[in-house]
Amino acid sequence: MEENIIRGIITECETGESWSVEHCLLVTGAELSTIVRVLKVESYENPEDGSMQISLDCQALDSIGSVFNLDVSFSPKTVSERDQILRDLKVDSILLMHGRYLIPPDGSIALAGPAYRPVDPAIASEDQIREVFRLNSRTDRKKPVGRG
Repeated sequence: MEENIIRGIITECETGESWSVEHCLLVTGAELSTIVRVLKVESYENPEDGSMQISLDCQALDSIGSVFNLDVSFSPKTVSERDQILRDLKVDSILLMHGRYLIPPDGSIALAGPAYRPVDPAIASEDQIREVFRLNSRTDRKKPVGRG
């Protein structure tokens, strides 16, 4: 297992703060498939090396329709790949995403470089899916009811 241990130093570019990391990499092949609603899209390009990243803030549905927050990231290799992703993934898009998932120590859930496609209408229409997101993400769902 020693060959799977990754050691290094991470530096936060904006603050300059650095910290050391040690992590034993164990790739399990576990993946996540979920329906997402895109809330925010940001595209970045590193001026030093030209690498690109697209970050999405999304809401997603678990297997019974409960809503959770999901961070999605893409690392396109070419400008045309970046442009295609940005055309496909607009704010308020409803899509099926599938890929490797990560749950960092802060507890958020993330997908890295997932495949995506439209949701099969046999599952539900976009309007029905939007209604699931609307209803199941409400914060006022736990209302007391009288005895009767």
